[in-house]
Amino acid sequence: MLKTSMRYFLAVVQHGSIRAAAEALLINQSAISRQIQSLEEEYEATLLDRHARGVRLTPAGELLFSAIREIGFASERAKSEISALQGLKRGHIKIHAIESMLQSVIPNVIEKFHEQFPGVNFEVILSGSDAVVTAVRNGETDFGLTLGTHATPGVKTIYKMDCRLTAIMRPDHPLAASRNLSIANLATWPVGVATRPTGTRQLFDDACRSRGVDILPKLETNSVELLHQFAFIQDAVVVTSDVVLAGSIKAGRLVARPLAEAELNSGSFEVLVMVGRKQTVAAERFLLFLGRAFERSPAERNGA
Repeated sequence: MLKTSMRYFLAVVQHGSIRAAAEALLINQSAISRQIQSLEEEYEATLLDRHARGVRLTPAGELLFSAIREIGFASERAKSEISALQGLKRGHIKIHAIESMLQSVIPNVIEKFHEQFPGVNFEVILSGSDAVVTAVRNGETDFGLTLGTHATPGVKTIYKMDCRLTAIMRPDHPLAASRNLSIANLATWPVGVATRPTGTRQLFDDACRSRGVDILPKLETNSVELLHQFAFIQDAVVVTSDVVLAGSIKAGRLVARPLAEAELNSGSFEVLVMVGRKQTVAAERFLLFLGRAFERSPAERNGA
C-alpha cells in the first residue's frame, strides 16, 4: 500500500497538474501541495517543476515516479498471482481503446473471456489514439488498442491487425453491385468519414491527394455510431474499416466494397503495452484471447 504522499504524487504526474489531480481525487489542492512538499523534504530534492500549464518531472522526480510505479505494478501482480492460485477467481483489467475497437473487437473478446473467468472485471476507457499511447506509456492502463501509431519510447506493439478501408453502404446502393471501386467512384455521392487527425482519415486524405480526387465529405465525425447510422441513409457511403461496422455487414444490413487504392490498405490496428511492465495474470490471459481475435478475419472476430 502506497502512503498518501506517494499516491498524491502519482496522481499529479498522471493528470498533469495539481488542480487536475485534486479534481480527480475530490480533495483540496492545498492538501496535495502539502503532501508533495512533504515528499520533497523526505527525499531532499525537488520532484516537480511548476509551470503555467501544470507540472513537469525533474530528474529526481523521474526516478521516484518510476520506482513508485513499479511498486504499484508489483502489488497488482502479487494480488493477481494469489488469485491465480485460486483459479483466477478475481482480477481487474484496465484498457484504453479507440472507439472502433469498442464497437467491434473488445465486447466479443470480453464475452468469451468471461465464459471462463467470470470473476474478472474490466475498466474500459474510450480514448483518442494519442491518449491511448500516453496512458500505456505512463502505466495508467494494462494495455491499449489503437490505430497504427508511430514508434513511441517506452511503448511496444504486441499484436497487429490489418486496417483495410472500404466503402460501406446499404445493399440497394447503386455502387453496391460493383466489386471494383476506387476513390474516384465516390466523388458524386454523399460521403461520411472520420474527423482529422484520426488514422483512418489520414489514409483517406492521402489517397484522395495522390489520385487528384476532390471529395468534400457530407459528414465528418469522431463518432463511430454516427458513421454507422449515416451508412443507412439513401445513397450515402461511409469510408472506414470493415472491422468497425462488421456486425451490420455480417447481418446483411450493410455491405462493404474494397477500394483499389493501396494507401487505403496500409494501416493497422495495434495492441500496445508498456515496455518492461510485467502484466497481471488476468491481463496476460486476456491478451492471449485478444491475440487470437486479431489473428482471425473480421467476420470471425465478430462472432461468425
